[in-house]
Amino acid sequence: MNLNRFFGLLIVVIAGGYVAGKESTEWFYSGIREQFRLTLLDGLEEIDGTVIEAAVDEQGPKAFVVGGSEYDFGTMERSGRRRHTFVIQNTGNMPLKLEKGETTCKCTLSALKGGLVQPNEYVEVVLEWTAREISLSPVFTQSADIHTNDPNLSTVRLTVTGTIVQSVWSRPDRVQMGKISSDVGGEFIAKLYSYASEELKIESHEFTGPVEIEELSVSFEPIEPEVISEEDNAKTGQYMKVKLAPGRKQGVFNQTIVLTTSLPDSPKVEIPISGEVVPDIAVYGRGFNEDKSNPMLVEGDLKLGIVSASKGRTAELRIVVKGAYKDEVRLNLLSQDLPRDLRIQLADPKPLANGKAVHHNVSIEIPKNAAEASHLGGNRGKPITLMFGTSHPFLKTVKVNVFYAILKQ
Repeated sequence: MNLNRFFGLLIVVIAGGYVAGKESTEWFYSGIREQFRLTLLDGLEEIDGTVIEAAVDEQGPKAFVVGGSEYDFGTMERSGRRRHTFVIQNTGNMPLKLEKGETTCKCTLSALKGGLVQPNEYVEVVLEWTAREISLSPVFTQSADIHTNDPNLSTVRLTVTGTIVQSVWSRPDRVQMGKISSDVGGEFIAKLYSYASEELKIESHEFTGPVEIEELSVSFEPIEPEVISEEDNAKTGQYMKVKLAPGRKQGVFNQTIVLTTSLPDSPKVEIPISGEVVPDIAVYGRGFNEDKSNPMLVEGDLKLGIVSASKGRTAELRIVVKGAYKDEVRLNLLSQDLPRDLRIQLADPKPLANGKAVHHNVSIEIPKNAAEASHLGGNRGKPITLMFGTSHPFLKTVKVNVFYAILKQ
């Protein structure tokens, strides 16, 4: 073989093997190179597969939070108010500009000279918050964003965290006084337990309902140790006695009492109060509908409908008297000039077996063969008004409007 030809062939083989090996190697390692590509952290960057430290601008303002940008206040009472002061210092070499951004609590930025923080100077940022509610999670977080002209930190987020507790609870958590006699009044006793302190004092209280209720009052006295021991984890407690004095006008009432206690954070306890003052005199009977438009009166409508003159009709009302004056109250019919064919009879009072009320039965009769008449109201005739006088000190009358018509059938 020609020597030149031999060396030429050898060169071709070697070159081909190099190319094939290089491609094989790159194919083999390319997956690994991709698989282990580094995820770069702040301040680092990649150039041609080589990780180098990124250039950081050493010139300009620098925002630095002295002591850290997060503050853990530990625990605080629900509805308690706290505040914390953060300090932001300019550790750069140019003026630092600060501006309030979004916030979930009250955020106050101290005055800036010329609107800027000069190098090595600082500014105070006060966060103030109120722990209003306890959610399913007791963890509490509030924050405020401070925007800056720091090229490396455009926003500083200041955060306060902690746990919300309520050391005082009312058992029950609302006062529902139910139906209360207008001339007797009512009383309800709730228990206030403290689970955090051996001493519980009610520093003050106020009613915050939409309408002032002069007859409503509240008082407090310590709960006996043996009663406190029945409540899990309770350390001390106070009875809260809510009283509604006699004389309150009839109708539903709603109120809220806010208690300020002696515990840390001066926690406030809000307790709703509700009830209904009912008249000591009420009217019952088939076809009778009470008129509640005027809570100071006892009145309503009795509808007898169409009455056949050949049959007549009898209805009965019960005027029920309760309260402190039930045994002394007497009724009499005041209405005069009633239709001849409408007969009213008032029976003697009859106490109920339980002694809580006295019934005054009123019989209303339209006799057989009564003359035709219409008292259905409106253009069909004016109803007949029955007015009863009472000896009750507050409720002097009972008014019943009777609607009916007599037809020959």
